[in-house]
Amino acid sequence: MSEMVERVASALWHNKLQQMQTPPILWNDAGPKRQASCREEARAAIAAMREPTREMEAGIKGNSLREDWWPAFAEHYRQMIDAAMETSKKAD
Repeated sequence: MSEMVERVASALWHNKLQQMQTPPILWNDAGPKRQASCREEARAAIAAMREPTREMEAGIKGNSLREDWWPAFAEHYRQMIDAAMETSKKAD
């Protein structure tokens, strides 16, 4: 299981519980069907973040990076997202 997918799925689960205002059900007690549903939502959320944004670029500016750093960073970022997604696919 991808650690990132699991982390996002758990956060989505807890967010859903807060919205429903139900008694808390811990992630580990949510059951396989609910967990699988949250994992699918987590994968969709992570995939949507695959392309870095200009806001992300602006958040890093000011560091001692070369002018041409953005394309290499963007590629590394995409590779990290892909790795999290690939690990997740293998685990299912």
